[in-house]
Amino acid sequence: MVFSKSLKESRIETSMKKEEKKERPILTEGPSEKGFYVGLYLEHLEEASFLYETRLGLMNDPEIDWVDIDGYEDRLEAHIDGLVVGETLALGVCRMQAGSGDAGELYAALCVFCRQRQREDFLEIVNGLDFNDLERVRAVTDALKHEMPQSWRDLIEEMLSSGEPNRVRIASLVAGWRRFPLGGLLREVLEKNGTETFPELIWALGRLGDPTIHHLLKNHLEHEDDALSFEAALALLRSGHLELVPSLLTKAETKEWPFILIGLAGTREMAKSIHDMLRKRKRGEEAILALGFLGDLSSIDILIDHLTQKELSPAAAMALNLILCSDLYEEVAVPEETDPDALFEEEREQLKNDAPLSGETGEISTRGGRRLSENPDQWKQWWGENKKRFDSKTAYRNGKPFAMGAIVETLVRKETPHLVRRLSLEEIVIKGGKDPGIEADARVAAQKRALMGSS
Repeated sequence: MVFSKSLKESRIETSMKKEEKKERPILTEGPSEKGFYVGLYLEHLEEASFLYETRLGLMNDPEIDWVDIDGYEDRLEAHIDGLVVGETLALGVCRMQAGSGDAGELYAALCVFCRQRQREDFLEIVNGLDFNDLERVRAVTDALKHEMPQSWRDLIEEMLSSGEPNRVRIASLVAGWRRFPLGGLLREVLEKNGTETFPELIWALGRLGDPTIHHLLKNHLEHEDDALSFEAALALLRSGHLELVPSLLTKAETKEWPFILIGLAGTREMAKSIHDMLRKRKRGEEAILALGFLGDLSSIDILIDHLTQKELSPAAAMALNLILCSDLYEEVAVPEETDPDALFEEEREQLKNDAPLSGETGEISTRGGRRLSENPDQWKQWWGENKKRFDSKTAYRNGKPFAMGAIVETLVRKETPHLVRRLSLEEIVIKGGKDPGIEADARVAAQKRALMGSS
């Protein structure tokens, strides 16, 4: 490579990759001035990688308030900016490490390519991407979400039109996340694929709020893949088709995926139907969380009862606090034989396969530390002392009669868990008809700006 020849002062090592892959030079710092700067830029990439991976983990960490992630993002920005100001030399280091570094270094390098308008460098990475390496796929997707210049939108259009499933998935996520006006192309791809399509494509269509998509998605509501059915129903609800809600109650008799959508789009009167289903047979956290979003006070005793079920107690505590805003917390110790770092690694493994939304809400973490109380006696005592100030004929959110402003309040509260914030962003579109244009995994500063416009 031309870049490696221009850095004779730098020490270059080579290593053989598996499966007879081409040898990649590995940069390290050297004694000369250029070698010093190479070491500096390598350090920027290493630190940026650490902060990128840390941010992914913190977004699902119940011990971390979402606004506190801002500090990590500021530090990440500082390292990326340090690479941008390094200009040609830093670009060369980024080119080398984008191929040989880890996923976090890849993300940082791609952000630099975007800011420096190095389209060919970005395309080289995308064209050579191993789609089985989910960490690197996510890094590419995140870089496109966060940093891709508007002038590169044709790249997303080309990926959507390619017909290659992995490229279509990435491009769909980026198009929906960025709210690119590509509804016509997305519909064209969906019509071409028919029912053999991808949840990401339908998810993206739902972000554009097109009420005419009903005829395209109605067949997907009965799809054997629950993730596709969930995304189709969500897209229709976001597009204003609230007439779908009664049929979701019927589907919930045999399926788990409709419950969350009933909670986001339904009324408090529907809580009693969910109560009946809970009595008939065991249900998952989707049904429990739906009761929290519906906010009917008749659910309180049922939710307190579910605190005694270990696998459902985190969801029950979350639902109770969503309705009552009692903020009852408890400290939980990590068992001595448990390695907290191993738990963190386990959560990161779960994040690798985390879709934008699917028929499952994802396991709620119960790592050691401060968490919403799962002690039924504590909740019973609080409810007994405060029940008189609530009206049984009213739906509640955050301890107040439900109103659209309560959804914004849920999103703004620093203590709101990531899962609830993610679902609340869906709810504000479904019930309010106004899209803040932001996702829960966006940078904190961007979320704050968007939420200020929604309040």
